[in-house]
This record gives sequence, C-alpha cells and structure tokens, in this order.
Amino acid sequence: MPARVINAGVSGDTTAAALQRLAFTLDNQPKKPALVLVGLGGNDMLRGLPPTQTRANMEAIVSAIEARHIPVLLTGMLAGHNLGPDYARAFNPIWPQLAREHHAALVPFFLQAVIGNNALLLEDHIHPNRAGVAAIVKATEPVVADALKGAGH
Repeated sequence: MPARVINAGVSGDTTAAALQRLAFTLDNQPKKPALVLVGLGGNDMLRGLPPTQTRANMEAIVSAIEARHIPVLLTGMLAGHNLGPDYARAFNPIWPQLAREHHAALVPFFLQAVIGNNALLLEDHIHPNRAGVAAIVKATEPVVADALKGAGH
C-alpha cells in the first residue's frame, strides 16, 4: 500500500523532548496524518530514566494524538539487560499496556528484526544500519498496513 511518510523524529529524542514538540509537529502538517507511528522510549531507557516518567510521557503523547482523531501505532521497546530485572519489569509493559488502553496498533519490540544480528547493526551494536532499517521496515510493514486499513486508508 503506497503511503507518504513524514519523519518527525529527532535522533536521540527522549519521550519528554518529543512531547514538548508534539503539538507543534502535529498541528503544522499540511494534511492531517492518516496514522502516527510513535517510536519512542529507547533513549529514555539508554539514559536510565525512570519508567514512570517514560510511561507518563507516552500516555500524554498517545492522548494528544487521539485528541486530534488520528490513529496511533506504537513501536515497543524493551529494557536492556544491564538495567536489571526491576527496571525491565517497570519499563517493558509500557507499550502493550498503552496499546490495550488506547486501542492502538502495536509492534511489541521494534528492534526484534535486528537485535543480536551484528550484520544489521552499527558498530555500537544498538542502532540499525541501512540493512537493519530495511529489515525493521519489512518486519513492521504488515502491522502498519493493517493500521492504515483500520484507519480507512
């Protein structure tokens, strides 16, 4: 399904930074988006920010998009093992819970297609390289297509 994609992401963004610029970004599009993919939280986790803060920001982001009557697709994140089980127990459920509560589409773990495959990652072993981005797009395409169909597009 052909779609025009506008990347409003900022590399290194936290949920707090994205929330601060969300209204401006959404309200200044030439055409109301058919779907908003929210791919945030990884940088919160990498910085060890409190999951309660990430969840509150994500809740506000999803609610702001819903208030504009735009469907949401959440791309979930999982905590790194180095942060420990307590952090993971608080962080990992954020996306599935929000998806359930807001009836949003969900990709449970956005990096699933590349995690552990160094051929698809940059030298930092965290971020996808060009081939990794292609693998993520391919893996998430069916969920995005279904979400667009559900939005009437």
